[in-house]
Amino acid sequence: MKVKVLSDSDALVLCKRQEDHFFDRKALAVSGKKVQKISVALANADGGEVAIGIADDADEPDPAKRWRGATTIEEFNSHLQAINEISPSLDYESSILSANGQPGYVLSLRIEKSARVHYTSDKTVYQRLGAQSLPVADPQRITELGFAKGATSFEDQVLPELRAEEIVDSPLLKEFLAGFSPKTDPLEFIVNENLIDRVSWRPRVAGVLLFAPNPSALVPRKCAVKIVRYETREDDPEREHMKEVLTIEGPLHSLIHGTVDKITEIMSSINIWTTTGLRTVAYPPEAIWEIVVNALIHRDYSISDDVQVRIYNDRIEVVSPGKLPGYVTTDNILDARYARNSKIVRTSAMTAWLIRARPSSMSLCSTRRNVRGIWSRRPALCSERRRGPTSIS
Repeated sequence: MKVKVLSDSDALVLCKRQEDHFFDRKALAVSGKKVQKISVALANADGGEVAIGIADDADEPDPAKRWRGATTIEEFNSHLQAINEISPSLDYESSILSANGQPGYVLSLRIEKSARVHYTSDKTVYQRLGAQSLPVADPQRITELGFAKGATSFEDQVLPELRAEEIVDSPLLKEFLAGFSPKTDPLEFIVNENLIDRVSWRPRVAGVLLFAPNPSALVPRKCAVKIVRYETREDDPEREHMKEVLTIEGPLHSLIHGTVDKITEIMSSINIWTTTGLRTVAYPPEAIWEIVVNALIHRDYSISDDVQVRIYNDRIEVVSPGKLPGYVTTDNILDARYARNSKIVRTSAMTAWLIRARPSSMSLCSTRRNVRGIWSRRPALCSERRRGPTSIS
């Protein structure tokens, strides 16, 4: 098992890192049963990381004193044995962390999102929700989780005609890692995050979408954003209503920012009559941001179509290719959680570099609150059957 030495600053960042949907940390004395619980929960959700050997906030308020590692690496044997008793077996990687000036070793576990439902040794199913690992006791919910797990994601597809250098040498990846802790080499990062096939050393779709300078030229599916401005309120606009059509391309970072900026620019030119007279539409920027982010990071990239943004005189429609994933429906979307593109979502959540949005269910809730009352129409969500698009208007 490899040992990675962290700098003092990186060790402190790890000790300060808040537990969330993708990360948990536990003291060295954590039981094997609890290690199983957290690992199963992460695998049954979107994957994530566990650090063992760092005290909880409640046990040690001072982050500088939370690193309380093992004296020897062998002390982690019981934790690793507990993980190996999970059924079916997990896809995970383990590494040992040490830091100058910090006592002992910390065990770092990187759990992959799984295509199967996992159980602890006492036959309990857990799923990660926020910073909690919650039991799933209802047989119907376990069945639904199993259904969702059966769905594959195009983000995992390997692109055999491309080389690893397409993303390893990307200036955007270097920019991303400049603010990443612990300090990580580009190749090490994409291997650890499974953004590259570890056998063929060819990049996966997720890595190209995130970091390639122009994914549209490399991914064998459409993956851009098309914005259309219609000067009408009609539900079925005619061609003469079309004022402007433009396409935005680039990696997800640029695509999100470019789309939001262009929508905001177009909206600033639209005037509507209100009870107080003519005024410019001021759509809440956080609502635009949340809708665009969700449309891009949760879309079905196996469908060769762009995300469509249609701007009318009285509304905006955002159409994302693909139906709602897994067991998510328009009725339960505010409560259900499922990430079709877990690698994109997890990488995005590591830093504010890419997105500022909250989890998808919270974003939809806040979006509905933010846009209600701006125009006469209430915000609406619809999803076509099978592989049809999901749209918000």
